Amino acid sequence: MPACTLATATLTENTDVVAWCPSSRHTDLLAVGTYQLDESSGLRAGHAYMYRVRREGPEVLQLEAEARCAGVFDLAWHPSSSSTPLLAMALSDGTLRLTGQDLVTIASSTPQPDSDALACCVDWRRDSQPPDTARLLASYSDGDAARLQATPAGLTTLERWSAHSLEAWAVAADPWQPALCFTGGDDCALRAWDERAPASPAWADRREHGAGVCCILPSTHTEHLVATGSYDEAARAWDLRWPGRPLLLSKARGHVKRTLAGVAWAYRGEDVALKAYATP
Repeated sequence: MPACTLATATLTENTDVVAWCPSSRHTDLLAVGTYQLDESSGLRAGHAYMYRVRREGPEVLQLEAEARCAGVFDLAWHPSSSSTPLLAMALSDGTLRLTGQDLVTIASSTPQPDSDALACCVDWRRDSQPPDTARLLASYSDGDAARLQATPAGLTTLERWSAHSLEAWAVAADPWQPALCFTGGDDCALRAWDERAPASPAWADRREHGAGVCCILPSTHTEHLVATGSYDEAARAWDLRWPGRPLLLSKARGHVKRTLAGVAWAYRGEDVALKAYATP
């Protein structure tokens, strides 16, 4: 069945990230983030929008909330389906922000002193429960990665370490091992880290990606399986038990230069498929 357009929304700034709420009770919530660079002033600004998707009626996309903020580089819903929806945002001012579906700030981090690094990506630890024990991971444009903990005073950085020599575009928590996480950077490196000893990576690959690693998605269905997307126009699937080379490499089709903007797993019974999303 071919895809068809149900609704469109034109925003005032560049739309760079969207995220559906995974909660079984709130699957109609769609978070949208925008980013705009004012080249004359160098300021980066954006908005977060919360839409509710209606199955019936003339207005399919109903705007529920809107918040002005720094440029939004990433959005991540807490994966728990039993809790009130909680959204994490990675912002161009180097901070993370937690909000509810009303986009009112619940907690936020503080920028790194003497740093103009941007917060590029954010992910949740699946075994943490919001908001009091929520734990997150973040990556930054200076190549750093960080672990953060929600506290009554806000988001506290537990540890921050140098993960890449260039921008760290992607970070992902392993859903099977609570101390393991992954980062990907503009230095073409994919790295796995034991958060208890982040001085050096537990595993690293710098040979297989021909350009920056821009997205990472561990499988929640099959342990040891991780997908990556890269600026080299390819999606890869990795089995961490045999990490020497990817299990699968799939290039974006067409003659137009494309970037793999996202990857997603699809499951049917015991079958596993990898989907990639490319942008021209």
